[in-house]
Amino acid sequence: MRVQVDSRGGTPVSAAPVRGNGWGLDLLRERARALGGTVEAGPMDDGWSVRARIPVEVPA
Repeated sequence: MRVQVDSRGGTPVSAAPVRGNGWGLDLLRERARALGGTVEAGPMDDGWSVRARIPVEVPA
């Protein structure tokens, strides 16, 4: 399964106030790894992107 969320517009990443404790993406990555998957996140030209890939077995 692949899920991608792109956030465009709004406040630029460099101007956004810092919120939270900084564990959100680390926890997403940890949970994805536990299922054999990955999470990638980072800035785009005009926003931010988060991509998750989780292997799913399909019954034959």
